[in-house]
Amino acid sequence: MMPFTTSEHISPILGEIRGLNPRSILDVGCGIGLYGILCRIFLDLHAQTPPSANGQSEQRARRGVLIDGFEPNPALLPYIPDWVYDDLRQADAMTRLPELTDRSYDLVLALGVLEHLDPESGVQLVHQLKRIGHRVILSTPKAIDLGAAASGPFATYRSQWSEKELAALGFNKFLPHHADWIAIHDPDIGPVAQVSRQISLARRPGTVLGRPLPSPARISRLDELEIKEGLGQIQEALRHIQRQQEVTNDERLSIRYRILSLLGKRQRA
Repeated sequence: MMPFTTSEHISPILGEIRGLNPRSILDVGCGIGLYGILCRIFLDLHAQTPPSANGQSEQRARRGVLIDGFEPNPALLPYIPDWVYDDLRQADAMTRLPELTDRSYDLVLALGVLEHLDPESGVQLVHQLKRIGHRVILSTPKAIDLGAAASGPFATYRSQWSEKELAALGFNKFLPHHADWIAIHDPDIGPVAQVSRQISLARRPGTVLGRPLPSPARISRLDELEIKEGLGQIQEALRHIQRQQEVTNDERLSIRYRILSLLGKRQRA
């Protein structure tokens, strides 16, 4: 089975990455390199002129973003274009990560990795990710079948994680997705927001128009834009309702005057 992500993943994750604008990225368990490709295109190559006829060496020298990756399954490495990663290795996360120094990268991606580890190893993985990266983006299914037969040695599901468990491990922002937790560890989100996040997890969230109220920890650059856009739509809807009400009132007033006029004519007659 080829490890493809769903299209619903790409927009929120890539939007978050572009908002953070990291200068160095580590892609843990990169699969066939999809997010490495997206990061290279949207953070780096789109701002450059096309490569010259001298080949890719000149293009590599002009890169502005460092993108490294590793993948334990050797069968996937041939699918990864050689222009994507600055350093690509076949390696296991639990072996490779302890070799890296603290804060080696601005951003670490671990997408679809955590569920393939047992719970104890998963906790160790998260600690390593947070040690190595200033920020971490992690995704894992909300519900999986732990008893399902695996299609390969790297496809076995060994653990399932809840939002509370991920929050307890230091993830303080969650992107919306119907099937997966897309969790972010961002130390630049202040402690007050993190406490608010924990409180919101312990309580049943309130709703506005049937939607959960976001905690302060979930508000980011993109969230602010979405909120402003949503408020604009609400204001436009209210203006439309007001216009309709004015038309309705005018019609009612007009009918009332017509009836009164007819009654007056009948009385005078």
